[in-house]
Amino acid sequence: MIIYSSNMQNFLEIYNKIELKYKVLAIDLYQQRVESNDNIINLTSNMNTLLKIVQRFNIYDIPSAFIIEKQNNFLYKQDSSIEILKI
Repeated sequence: MIIYSSNMQNFLEIYNKIELKYKVLAIDLYQQRVESNDNIINLTSNMNTLLKIVQRFNIYDIPSAFIIEKQNNFLYKQDSSIEILKI
């Protein structure tokens, strides 16, 4: 999962600087709608949901990245420490 803001960072610049083993769930806090592709799922939501995600995963700086693991059809858990991405 990568949490970023498109008014501050270019997502493709972020995406190209990290090594990826998994598909990416990209959450844009600025909520600029971008199409998804085979490797990137772009997510937008209402502000309340975005705030819950930021609080749940203790995001204090962006862009941030971490791995989440699917526990069941309804539950995903954080599976790595949060990495602040330097651009």
